[in-house]
Amino acid sequence: MENPKLNILVADDEDGLRISLSSILELEGYNVREAADGQEAINIIQDPSFDIDVAFLDIRMPSFTGVDALREISLHKPSTTAVMMTAYAMNDLIREALALGVFACVSKPFEIDVMLQTIVEICSKPLVLVLDKDLNAAKPVVKKIKQIAVATLQGSIESAKALLLRRIPDIVLIDKNFEEDLAPIIFLLKTELPKAKIAIMGEGGVGAQTESILKEASSELLFIDKLTQIETIFKGYTPSAATVAIVSDNILESNNLKLALAAKSYDVSYFQTVNDAFTGISAKKTSTVFIDSKLISGNLISFNAELKKQFPDSEAIYMFDYETSINAQLSQQNIRYIQRPFDPVDIIKLITEGSKNG
Repeated sequence: MENPKLNILVADDEDGLRISLSSILELEGYNVREAADGQEAINIIQDPSFDIDVAFLDIRMPSFTGVDALREISLHKPSTTAVMMTAYAMNDLIREALALGVFACVSKPFEIDVMLQTIVEICSKPLVLVLDKDLNAAKPVVKKIKQIAVATLQGSIESAKALLLRRIPDIVLIDKNFEEDLAPIIFLLKTELPKAKIAIMGEGGVGAQTESILKEASSELLFIDKLTQIETIFKGYTPSAATVAIVSDNILESNNLKLALAAKSYDVSYFQTVNDAFTGISAKKTSTVFIDSKLISGNLISFNAELKKQFPDSEAIYMFDYETSINAQLSQQNIRYIQRPFDPVDIIKLITEGSKNG
């Protein structure tokens, strides 16, 4: 697949890193703007003439932090996929960034290939074009989509056409009030994007009369409730490789592991609590679950039996800080574990061995 012509913001007060990363991204064919501090980043974010597809933000910069810039992205450029860069274990800021929907947190120093692979991972996810003239009302929809895929919000058909020069959406989601007559827009989209799935959304649904009229424009349209049925537009999209979940409150370790696995084309989900993980695992078929043993209260072997009962197709691998007396019991029960510090290569080897034995 050809590189899409993405607009990328690189914001970092470390000149050498910022210039090197920007230069390599430009050589890869991306359109890049640089910011040497938080204020410059915010100025670019607030510039209406520059749509940002991906933003690499240093978490600690003069004037404003990367999280401050991320808040501005949420206000002005909610379509942007943000990646946080940090050399510090600033867990409060990282947690806030995750709450704001950051795609990943990458620890410094990093290889440039890691950032290029992050862009590949972003581009490998379904791209959803949301057409809604009420941009503020559409932000919750975009936030929900970004938990699963990549979203771009456009308030006019002209801005949507500009987007199509850079990227090709997999799914188009149109608010029922985007135009008084949606039929010409649907015809245009079907012509320009013959492979895209198109859905019409509205609060409480679209209404039988509107559905009947629009089905005359295209019998393949979907009609959904924008408040409760967003997930249904992804039906039929399946990951190309094994699905892996990481359950840990060690944010930086988990994000580095997530990027390493994504580089090998694994579909990776990250959860900070066991309860969230159980909900996420039930939502998609997860082959391997890496769980930080510290998050488990009670007997780990009993916990593993319960997990296996609920998710018979998933295998758990437990992460330990050091060798303990329970490790021998786990080996006797054929329950797999790994001890820190570990290399991502070790993790990939465990997944591969599990798939061979399964």
